[in-house]
Amino acid sequence: MKKGRCWLVHNGFSKTESTRLSLERLRQNLLSKNVDAQIKKHNLLPLYFNESGNAVCNEELPDFCIYWDKDVERAAMLEKCGVRVFNKSAVIELCDDKNKTFLYLSGKNIPMPETITSPLLYPAFDDTDGLFADSVEKRLGYPMVVKEAYGSFGAQVYLAKNRSELDALRNRLKYMPHLYQRYVKNSSGEDIRIIVVGGKAVAAMKRKNNGDFRANIELGGVGEKYIPSSEQVELSERICRLLGADYIGVDLLFDKDKTLLCEVNTNAHFMFISDCTGVDVAKLYVGHVMEEIYGRAD
Repeated sequence: MKKGRCWLVHNGFSKTESTRLSLERLRQNLLSKNVDAQIKKHNLLPLYFNESGNAVCNEELPDFCIYWDKDVERAAMLEKCGVRVFNKSAVIELCDDKNKTFLYLSGKNIPMPETITSPLLYPAFDDTDGLFADSVEKRLGYPMVVKEAYGSFGAQVYLAKNRSELDALRNRLKYMPHLYQRYVKNSSGEDIRIIVVGGKAVAAMKRKNNGDFRANIELGGVGEKYIPSSEQVELSERICRLLGADYIGVDLLFDKDKTLLCEVNTNAHFMFISDCTGVDVAKLYVGHVMEEIYGRAD
């Protein structure tokens, strides 16, 4: 078989060890499949629109691209050039913006925390009457979760325990997309991360943080292998199908006898979950990509 070509694209301005390790694990798996896999910085891709209005790349294009970033426009430009991108730019866009995630999945029988999206406020104006905050306070009560629409590793997620904290957060975030959610007390500091590849749940872990309401490993949480219920497996796989995703991490919350969607990640880091579950997520993801591109997993 002719040697294949792949680009592993990541954010060139970010230098996290987790990203480096994930990309290298993917690269080694691709090399074992006779695929020439090159790691590329997104900011150095020679992409532009020419005078004819076409997307152009001044470099020989790969057969496909595993896109390990959230720059939707650059992913879409690669697609315009004819490259199959994993995940597709439309999927990245839906999952990177938490408001769009909940909007898209609404009405599709996906249980989620009660959520209020912040209305658009132009920079030339202000929100001084407090009426919107009044309505949020009345609906959700305290404590409530406040999230920026864009964010990773739990860093842009906050807890408002009273009106003073809510007003401070609203004043800070009012000109950017964000949302307000009912606090799920039973899941404080705990969640489930399920990795779904090609529509199939392949690995799961329970994350727990005794010092924070956010369970993220990056914020001090710890993870352990978890056997999800049939309901949780079905929910995560259905979310993957609805989004049209190739690879996602689905984060779920516990609410008494219910499971709720927390968020979806299109470039969910897999090193930790692979280590604690023994599942080679990179190998499974590469196998799915090979099947999609070449019609075979090996």
